[in-house]
Amino acid sequence: MTKTYQTLQGDMLDEICWKHYVMDAASASAALVMDPDLIGSPLLRQILSQQSINGSDISTIVSRVIDENTHLLQYDVVLPAGINIILPDVQQVAVEPVVTLWD
Repeated sequence: MTKTYQTLQGDMLDEICWKHYVMDAASASAALVMDPDLIGSPLLRQILSQQSINGSDISTIVSRVIDENTHLLQYDVVLPAGINIILPDVQQVAVEPVVTLWD
């Protein structure tokens, strides 16, 4: 689900993306561990299914957000207050399995 975020003074785009795409999913996972009865919650299912993003993919996500919000290119890294940023849906990125030499 696409959301709109309005910046606060001092916000940075990578931090906004991290909080929206990574931390929301981590918080939902933690809530599920604490209370397994939440598994039927539609909001929890939505967060877990749409926003399960690997932290290493944050640069890809930031690029996608910039593509959707070209007006951000006129600002420095630290954003002023009051800018609306569209946070598009980002599909889950497949994570390659790690292979070690001793396996």
